[in-house]
Amino acid sequence: MDAWGLLARTAEAQHGLVAAWQVEELGIARQHLVPRVAEQGWHRVVRGVYLLPGTALTPLARIKAVDLAMRGRGLASHRTAAFLWGLRKQLVRPMEFVVPPHCTVRVQGTHIRRLARLLDGDGAYHAGVALTAPARTICTLSAVSSVAELVDDLAVGHRLRLVTPASVRRVMDASARFAGSGRLREALERVDRQLNHSQLERLGRQLLGAIPLAPHPRPFVVTDESGFVAEIDIAFPDYRVGVPIDGPHHFEPDQKRADDDQRHRLHLLDWLLVPADEMRLEQQPQVFLRQVTQALKKKGWSP
Repeated sequence: MDAWGLLARTAEAQHGLVAAWQVEELGIARQHLVPRVAEQGWHRVVRGVYLLPGTALTPLARIKAVDLAMRGRGLASHRTAAFLWGLRKQLVRPMEFVVPPHCTVRVQGTHIRRLARLLDGDGAYHAGVALTAPARTICTLSAVSSVAELVDDLAVGHRLRLVTPASVRRVMDASARFAGSGRLREALERVDRQLNHSQLERLGRQLLGAIPLAPHPRPFVVTDESGFVAEIDIAFPDYRVGVPIDGPHHFEPDQKRADDDQRHRLHLLDWLLVPADEMRLEQQPQVFLRQVTQALKKKGWSP
């Protein structure tokens, strides 16, 4: 196989991209590259990196183009790394990379930040791109995200088995203070305060022992003519009053949308819901009991 064939094979493994420095490493002189680019209509993505004809310029290809332009001197980070790991669904531009303190590399359309210190395990390789590891990615996200966004990131990362609050805290504690560390600490504390779902359900049932009406002994499945509608954590089926428990996973945007849709369907079936979370059950138990009692009375129950 000649050098051009090797170059095509290289491009196949890089989302259709080749870098000028790779061309030279294959022994192809730069003066031979220029006419090839013009004749075949190669698309320049960033300086020195080209997309071969017939290949789509996907979000992943855009990130890989910057990765190639940096020649191993940086890592995709912040929202760019979050997109690659699946923590966030949209690729935000400009793309974001981190480099060592004394690196001066520049790539058009890329926000490059200097990271004072990379710890062992801070770097990773995923989807063909060098990037920050999941826990470090969430640490970098704290510089450009709200507390609510970080809580969502932690929830999604936990669901995908990429991070735990403990793994993020270890990276955070081993690092020098960084931009947004206060927001990340608050997000971690908010997640840590959440009890797991079964603990919350048990606590809710214990509190409801104070009223003279026992709920259904297990989570109650609601159906309609089309089939399954919802499983209510604590339910009084005779009165169509339910207590859905909002645990940590309810922070996730997709889960929130699913919950809203499910609760709308329950409302159409004449269910009256009293949502409860850790703060309500732990810190405001009397408010929780009063709300459930009022809902039951509204549906015709009398003590």
